[in-house]
Order: sequence, then structure tokens, then C-alpha cells
Amino acid sequence: TAPEVFEWPAPVMAATPVPPPPAPPPLTAPPPAPAPSAALAQTLSQPASPLPVAAALEEHPDVGGMQAVQAFIQAVWNVGEFVEIEFAVAKTVDRYFRAMARARAKKTEELQAAAEEKQEALFVQKMGALLTRELGVLKHGTEMQETMMELLKPCLEHIELLHRHLHDKPGLDEDMDESHADASEDVLGTESKGKQGTELKPLHERNVLDVVVDWRHSRDVIQIPAPERTCIVSNLPVGADEAKVRLTLEVCGPLKSLEFCYEWQEWSDLSKAAKAATPADDSLDAGITPSASSSKGVAVPSPKYTMSYAVAEFGTEDGFSNATRPAIRLFGLLVMELEESKGKNGKVKTKSVGRPVFPQDVRNKHTLLLRGLPWHLPPSVVLGEVARLLGSQAAACRLEVGNCRAFRGYDSLIAKYSGVGDVQVVATQRVNDEVPDHKGAEAAVLRFQRFEDAYAARLLLKDLSLAGQPVPCGFPPWRPLFCATDYRGQVLSEDMLVDLPLPRASAKYISKVFDPVSRFGTPVSAME
Repeated sequence: TAPEVFEWPAPVMAATPVPPPPAPPPLTAPPPAPAPSAALAQTLSQPASPLPVAAALEEHPDVGGMQAVQAFIQAVWNVGEFVEIEFAVAKTVDRYFRAMARARAKKTEELQAAAEEKQEALFVQKMGALLTRELGVLKHGTEMQETMMELLKPCLEHIELLHRHLHDKPGLDEDMDESHADASEDVLGTESKGKQGTELKPLHERNVLDVVVDWRHSRDVIQIPAPERTCIVSNLPVGADEAKVRLTLEVCGPLKSLEFCYEWQEWSDLSKAAKAATPADDSLDAGITPSASSSKGVAVPSPKYTMSYAVAEFGTEDGFSNATRPAIRLFGLLVMELEESKGKNGKVKTKSVGRPVFPQDVRNKHTLLLRGLPWHLPPSVVLGEVARLLGSQAAACRLEVGNCRAFRGYDSLIAKYSGVGDVQVVATQRVNDEVPDHKGAEAAVLRFQRFEDAYAARLLLKDLSLAGQPVPCGFPPWRPLFCATDYRGQVLSEDMLVDLPLPRASAKYISKVFDPVSRFGTPVSAME
């Protein structure tokens, strides 16, 4: 293209003649971009995503560098339709950017040049390994990798531009911030693993299915607690005494029924036993009684947040209203438990302390959680077995996975049961030829329309087994989480409370319709 011609204004006349400004140097044409491969030609021909090119040209007049950066970013985003590489590429570029900043801080120019050359070679090596790992499963992965490495070469001299504009895609900035936060926690040696299982970080699994369930239970078969008088009480003491829990809850009103649920505590104990952990590690939150640990002379600290919960049905609506007041939902009710500590003389002492338990309105708890799924099973097998058990009452059901983008190879995944015959699993593959192997799930979240349906489904799924391995099913024992943004990172018009939103690695939804924040979230204003 012809270089842009700048028109300078006429010089301002003054007492002494002012010489005209020198003519600007002509802009050279950008270097030709490498020819894309056949597999990438169609995706690169799509309209470019909106990048702030005009604003960037005002700050950085290097047209060739900006165009090279834009071509590489567009290729990353387009290939991201086949495999999820955007975050991995952004993280690698971010590390290279920080390494180059440290290299340029060397004392002498010789040290700076040597450090920059070393970091550049290391960055090219890591990026090549990343593209080989992610694109190697594709049919034309080798050609795509070569093309993207060619597009990357002219960007090495413009790492600042690449680092700045690679995060223009919604949601990448939040992912990078979370990554840096996790890294800083590991460096500082904080208790990042101790947060797993708490309300701050409920799930440690990264690959989680998010399934929308359309199913109605049979009222004649299963007795369901009245949702307008029922709450789920979480964070119960390990081995809680029913009399103590009843005494605490009956301060709000008389109870009609109280059902303790220990499926998550039992699953945690079995998982730790399977890993052959040491007795000291097993005793952290595996439900070991004080007497068992005291006999060994080891003080067992109480877990910060337990996985035990109970379904409590009050006899009156006034009792339910008292138990779900905002102050109690926030600070909880105290249930007494025994806590061990080691004194100065080395002896283990026990004392009675209060643990806050949190009643939650079940009308906002219509989600079930499946954990411990065999990772080698494709999601279609998991969905089909869940649909089979739900259809055991001869009731029609429909299960649809909303975050198929997090599991390679699927455009949609639906399991149907009409009430007669066999379960039908309809899996729509990607429309292109670039279909890698399916990725298994470690856990699954089943989102129902009502608490009554979720409660009945929990009873039917208690005997769920996959590949000869029992799979626990129950309500998430955590309170709903506060969400100010949707799955794309866009700010919501109103803050929401969501029962068990997914980790970022799995929150890749087909459309906004499947986003649990928008579909199942409860406005914070409605809870006040």
C-alpha cells in the first residue's frame, strides 16, 4: 500500500522567521506475511477480531510490528476454536515479557545482550513445545504449528505490543491475574492447598461437567421435605451429635425432621486411604475422633470447613424464617465441639469450642455434585448412566452439557430418556476435521429447576457406579458464592449469588444461556 502522506499546517508567523519543520520520514511497507497453511487458510480468512489498531498506531508508529502482532493474535484466537490454547499462549508470553524485563536490568550491555538472547531462545523453545503438545492431536496440527511459529518470529522484536494486546480477549486478564495470585501464594508458602474444600475454593477439580437437567420426580414414590420450611445446614462438626445440632436449631423453631449427610466426608476418607497418606495427613480432616489421636499423643486440629451437612425441615414457617435471617446466614449458629491443642508440656488437651453452622434456603440449592469420576471415561458415558438412573422411575428426562467447549471434540452433548426403551445419547462432533480425542471429567454439576427434583435425584443416584468405582452424589455443602461477572468476565448489571459456579478451566460455555450465573443465579438484593 502507498505510504500515508502527512499534511503539516502552515508555520506561524512571528517577529523572526520560523523555519518549517523537517519532513517526516516515509513509512515503509510492512513485510509480507507468511502464507498460511491449507488448514489455517479458512480460519485466517475470517474477519479479524476488533483490536485497538488505530490507538496503537498513534502510540507506536511501527506499522509492520503492529500488523505482525495482529496476525499472530488472530491466528491464536482462530486456532482456539479447535483447542483451548489462548490462556497457555498468553501465560507463556507473559513469562517471557517478565524475563526480558529482568534481562534488561543487568548492569552492563554485554550481560543484557547475553540474557536477552538466552531468554528469546528459551521462549521460542517453550512456545514450540506448547504448540506441539496442543496441536499435535489435530489432523493438520504440524502445518498449523509451523505457520504459527512463522507468524511469531516477527513478533519477537515487539514483545511489548504482543504482551499488551494478547489480553484484549474478554476473560484473559482475569485468568492471568488468578494465575499470578496462585504463583505468588506458592512462592510465599501460604496455605493454598488448605483452601481447597472451603467456601473460598470449593472444588480442586479442573475438568468439571456442567449439566442442565430437565426432570420431574414422582411424588408418589419419594417423600420430599417442604421447600418453604427446609434449609441445608452446612459446616457441621465432624461426628456431630444429633442432640446438640437439634438443640442449636430449635432456638429458631421446632424441627419436623433432621437428616445428616456424610457422603462427602466418607468420600474424603476413602480418597485419603487410597493415596496411602501418612497417619498425620489422614488426621487433618478425615473425621478421626479425639480419643484415637490422643492415644498417639498427636493434637489433631479441627478443619476450617467441614464437608458434613444436614437437611433440616422446620415445623413452622416462622422457625424457617428465623433460621434464614441475613445475620444467621452470614455469621451462622454455634454448635459446640471438642478441639485439641498441644500444651507447653507436650500433652494434648481438649476444650469445648463453638463451630458456626450456616442454614441455607433450599430454594436456592437445586444443584447436585458428582465427584471422583473416572477420568478415562468420556463425558457421554457419564451422562448416559445418570440418565438411566433418573429414568428408573419411568419418568422422562433430558440432560444437556452446557460447557462442551471445555471438553475436546464436542459441539453439543445431550442424553434423553422418553420413559420407555433405552437412553439415547446424542453427541454432535465438531464440524471440522480437527477433532482430537475426548477429554474426561473429574466431577460433574447437575443443575435442576427445583430443590424437590434435586432431592429426589440424590436418592436415586446414591448407588451410582462408573467403571466399577462408586461415585458419591450430594448437595454442595458450601453456601452460594457471590458473582459480579459472567463467564466471559463481563460485569453484570446486578450482583448474583450462584450455587457452585465452575472453576475457570471448565467455565467455557456454548452460549450465555448455559451460564449458571445468568440462568440460575439469585440477585443479591432478593436475599436481603
